[in-house]
Amino acid sequence: MGIFISEYKRRIDEFFSSQSNATVRRSLLGCGVSTTVHHPLSRSLQDAITEACFNDTDTLVLGEGHYEVESTLHVMKPISIVADRPGLVTIMCRKPDAPAIHLQLGGRMRNITVCSEGGSGILIESGHFLMEDCELDTSIDGCEVSSQSTAHLLKCKLMAKRCAITLSHGVIDTCSIIRFGSCGVEVGHGNVDVLRCHISGEAGYGLQYSCGAGGRVFRNMFDDEHMVHRGDILAGILVESGSDPIVNDNKVMGKFRNAIYSCDSGRGTFMSNTFVGFTRFGVVIMSKAQPLTR
Repeated sequence: MGIFISEYKRRIDEFFSSQSNATVRRSLLGCGVSTTVHHPLSRSLQDAITEACFNDTDTLVLGEGHYEVESTLHVMKPISIVADRPGLVTIMCRKPDAPAIHLQLGGRMRNITVCSEGGSGILIESGHFLMEDCELDTSIDGCEVSSQSTAHLLKCKLMAKRCAITLSHGVIDTCSIIRFGSCGVEVGHGNVDVLRCHISGEAGYGLQYSCGAGGRVFRNMFDDEHMVHRGDILAGILVESGSDPIVNDNKVMGKFRNAIYSCDSGRGTFMSNTFVGFTRFGVVIMSKAQPLTR
């Protein structure tokens, strides 16, 4: 068996060019032996993704470089897309009004920078999505996660002109969410934990829970470092439409209009939070809202 696998690997290396930055790693014949398949330079990044999607456990490794694409990259299966060297791989999409990457069944991304000119960043249609040490810098929305998906973001940096991330299920942990124009994190219907993040936008809301959403909001820092005009941030945290998050041990500081704003039957539990420098009120509880404060 060992001789057969060695011969198989030799033939693969002879068949594919070793000049491309994009490689696919897979297990051979279920034997736990890994190899690296090289793609010729004549093949596009979309071709490399399609090749990787033949096996759900494949990992697409991108070598150092700036990858420019003119249309959305479609990822059909839950593969891993990782950088060979952290911080040195950028995918730039120039198609307006479209996502740079469309993940149909979730997957994983690590150490990748995704930029768009005139479009959004990543669209996750279904499945589980894990993003680690990545950066998004987009012209519209950063990351849109459908209600059929679960997302886990760890140590990422999100920048978007409109909303940095929209999701219903998942965890956002130790991320930097900045320079957004309408909302940093928008949570609807499901359950999302936002933990130990730095959230600083230009306008709108830092964190919005709506449509009955829940989850933990724990030890986050909301500040006005990126605010353009005093008071443009309407609230650090907005709880509305029957949502019921636990908001605990957060710090909201800067020239926000309000630190926490609860309205439209919003509930929630607010405890041990620190508010510094807001322009109007710390906690605003509008009619029909019924939060528990401690």
